[in-house]
Amino acid sequence: MKQETSKTLDAELFGSGFTQSSSDDEVRLLADLMRAMWRAKYWLALGGFIAAVMAYLATYSNEVKYTSVARVMIETRTTDDDFGSGLPISVTVLESELEVLRSQDLAQRVVERLDLETDSEFAPSDEEEAGGIGQFIDTMISSARSLVRSLMQSNDETTGEGSNSGDSLFEQQVVANVVGARAVEQVGNASAVFAIRFTSVNPRKAADLANALAEEYLNSQTSAKLSALERSQGWLSERTIELQERLVGLGVDLERQVLDAPYTIEETETMKALRASAERQLNEANSAVEELTSTRREIFILVSQRNFLEAARAVPNPSFQMRQALTEADNGNPGVLEAALTQELNEITAQIGGRERIVEGLRQEINKYRDALVQMAEHDAQSKRIESDIRVSEAIYQDFVSQLSRRTQQDRFLNPDARIIAYARPSLYPSEPKRALSAVIAAVVAVFLLSLVVLVRELNQSGLRTVTDYEEVNGLTVLGTIPRLRRRNAPVAALLSPERSIDARLIQFARKLYSSYAGLLYIKPHGSEAWNKRGVPARESEPMQIGPKLKDNRIIACASALDREGKSSTMLLLAGACAYAGERVLLIDCDFWNSPLNSLATGSASDYIERLTDPEAVGSLIVETDEANVSILPAPSDLEDPSSVLLSPDFADMVGHLAERYDRILIDTPAVLKRVDISALYRLADTVLLIVHWNATPRGAVKSAIKALQDVGVTPSAVAATQVDTRRAGGYGDNPFAYAERSFS
Repeated sequence: MKQETSKTLDAELFGSGFTQSSSDDEVRLLADLMRAMWRAKYWLALGGFIAAVMAYLATYSNEVKYTSVARVMIETRTTDDDFGSGLPISVTVLESELEVLRSQDLAQRVVERLDLETDSEFAPSDEEEAGGIGQFIDTMISSARSLVRSLMQSNDETTGEGSNSGDSLFEQQVVANVVGARAVEQVGNASAVFAIRFTSVNPRKAADLANALAEEYLNSQTSAKLSALERSQGWLSERTIELQERLVGLGVDLERQVLDAPYTIEETETMKALRASAERQLNEANSAVEELTSTRREIFILVSQRNFLEAARAVPNPSFQMRQALTEADNGNPGVLEAALTQELNEITAQIGGRERIVEGLRQEINKYRDALVQMAEHDAQSKRIESDIRVSEAIYQDFVSQLSRRTQQDRFLNPDARIIAYARPSLYPSEPKRALSAVIAAVVAVFLLSLVVLVRELNQSGLRTVTDYEEVNGLTVLGTIPRLRRRNAPVAALLSPERSIDARLIQFARKLYSSYAGLLYIKPHGSEAWNKRGVPARESEPMQIGPKLKDNRIIACASALDREGKSSTMLLLAGACAYAGERVLLIDCDFWNSPLNSLATGSASDYIERLTDPEAVGSLIVETDEANVSILPAPSDLEDPSSVLLSPDFADMVGHLAERYDRILIDTPAVLKRVDISALYRLADTVLLIVHWNATPRGAVKSAIKALQDVGVTPSAVAATQVDTRRAGGYGDNPFAYAERSFS
């Protein structure tokens, strides 16, 4: 696609200067969707307005209801005394209390309190209770659940837990209706205040229900506290009785322990004194044994050394015999001293044995006293343990008695952890139906649905609306546009009615198309081979010149994929543009099946065929128009086989002869896809201009038409957009806020 051509055509279509299309397919798709929404903005607004009005009017058929609000605040201040109330504030506590307020059990107590089962507003009607598809389905679901529960649980569990809710379906429906009319919400994000809303057809009933729910919430807190207090009182009473019994038992054990004492205190003290005396005697006896043993060892060593005199002197407390032996030893008889020493050693040994027996006896006596004292110590320790248990039990008993006494009096001063700060009052104005909100919602929904329709339609549309669409489908250069023509401004109508004339501004589009066509740098003469076969000199291809000097492309065929695409009107306008450029133009009408120019024919079908072979006679079939230098060769409407005429050598020769007499030959052909059998007719033309109805001709039809022409060796040189709605064209371009020139009146 040539950039300058694209810009020029965009300027034509949008009237917004030079613009360039985006090359990104996704961006273009999004842009197209946005433009589609923008184009449909008035329809969307109208649809939303109509939906809002209808919804607003429909609210008058709804039942009028009133809403009352009661506010409850949780007491968050905690006190140290036993009769204070309050909960520590936290997000968890607030959420928990909110769930308590929303519970169905609380709503059920309100139903029972106000006897709402007989209220027609909340109680289901007899028909609803008796039957209906919904009731039948609910019954079947309940039966299935009961069957599954009975299969999964044992007989004992089924007996104990199989019917945890004895409510009938009627009662459940009443509670559900009450819950549906109730709304509980927290005031603020971190506030401890909850708003309880009730909606009813009666403002007084709405206020009573809101207040009843708030009071039931406070009563539930008081009941929960009272139940907890009763449980604590019962537990304290049981523990107090147990402590009393324990104290009595410990007292009996202590008395028994005292009576079972093995010794008295005096006996214990005497045993301690005797034990001390025996220990002293034991120490003395051990010292004497050690001393005698040392003396005996010393004497024995001296005797073994034959030192009898020193041995005799070492004897403690020597006996009479020992002293006589010493006297005799001094007189020269030492043998007597040895015998005396032996006698003395025997006596010392006897003394040591006697002392050891005394030590053993003392040790046995000390052990006896020690065992007795240990037994007495164990008895005293057991007595002290019992006394300690008695003191601890007495302290616990006194504390439990004190708590039991306080809790016995506390049930008279129980306060809930919340209070009602604003009772609900009957509302003066209805809260439902919300007419404004319903209208807004209906408008939003309508706009949304209409937007979906617009988007789906945009995604499914197959028409060509922009330069990019045209050139992507056919790959041809877009030369210009022809706006949508009003019936009175149509060239054909103006031609058939002399009192009418084509608007001067309309011809400007045709002149622009002619200028763009003349501005092509190079056009291949597709009909050269056909002309050579008929003896007509072939025209060499060369760069085109602007204006009426385009002699190498005299024959221009105008093709369209389908009928009613504005091809004939475009050809007439193009003929006028050529004539304005100073050319003598002949428009040959080849649409023998559906031509708007049939009424201009001056002869019959037989006359047309007869004069076709005579170049001089053909001139009688040509009709001169009021437009200077524009002539028309209309097609008869009663030919039996138009295809054979159009594809005959005589017709080709006629076109060749006429091309020598006129500066420009314009051939108006039937729709390509309607008459594919005459596609070879386009080979007579030097160039082919493809006409595509703006935003109407499907893309597939354009591609099929080009394929049909290419099958016979013809490729269109350019494309023109016809019947462009200039009022809407600006909404399809890259600049959705630019609008084209208004269509002609």
